[in-house]
Amino acid sequence: MTVSTTSTDVFYDREYDTRAGVSGLDVLFADWTQRNEAAQASLTGKRNLAYGEGARERLDFYPARSGAPLLVFIHGGFWHSRTKEDFLFVAPPFVERGISVAMIEYALAPEVSLSTIADQVRRALAYLGREASGLGLRTDRILVAGHSAGGHLAAYSACASTDTGLPPHPVLAISGLFDLAPIALTPTLQNKLHLSPDEIATLSPIRLAPRPGTRLITTVGGAETNEFRRQNAEFAAAWASVHVGDVEQIGGNHFTALDALSQPGSDLFEAAMDLLELP
Repeated sequence: MTVSTTSTDVFYDREYDTRAGVSGLDVLFADWTQRNEAAQASLTGKRNLAYGEGARERLDFYPARSGAPLLVFIHGGFWHSRTKEDFLFVAPPFVERGISVAMIEYALAPEVSLSTIADQVRRALAYLGREASGLGLRTDRILVAGHSAGGHLAAYSACASTDTGLPPHPVLAISGLFDLAPIALTPTLQNKLHLSPDEIATLSPIRLAPRPGTRLITTVGGAETNEFRRQNAEFAAAWASVHVGDVEQIGGNHFTALDALSQPGSDLFEAAMDLLELP
């Protein structure tokens, strides 16, 4: 049986193909691999803390000092690929600046639904809140940051309807996906996610209200596709009441947009540091 391909299918598959037309990725990914290996060797902390019973319901915690602010990082991979270890290079610059770091892992589609993934992140944050005293954390100085699918999950954690047990916390959304409706129209993604109309309605942060007291910073690479830039701009507008800024990344692509987070002195790194300050 031949399955026809529509112009809509082609459009969305192209718009959400983060690697198409991007040069130099082999070099960038090789650099990330080297930095991940160096971070694995140098960072000390508690790895694979269980926040639930599932095999991937784990997080890593790398303390800077007792009472330090906390950066929580949620990785991307369109909810169906990658691991926290793939992005460990994000952690060392923050630990060196006195910021503790938690890296959240979650199960992947299609083995689980996006509803399950979103709830896993919620439970991971609740775990950090419950264990704050033992981990030496202050729950009033937590920044939740995420890239791509992780940007979606970070934003979802700050929705008024999401109960993490934490006080309102700032969010840094990097090339995030906030409107799930076009994701359901993207065959290469929908074939793995199987998003339902109910999930689109209840898990799209752009359709939900932020928790009062949230502070949001957004960013997207200037060379990313129209859809990623649209999602970034429309989400910032939808959450205008808590949106405190957008970090411009002229010429950046989907991957260099994240890489900037690991570069002390970059606008994105310093924006994260600003969000970690007490209001």
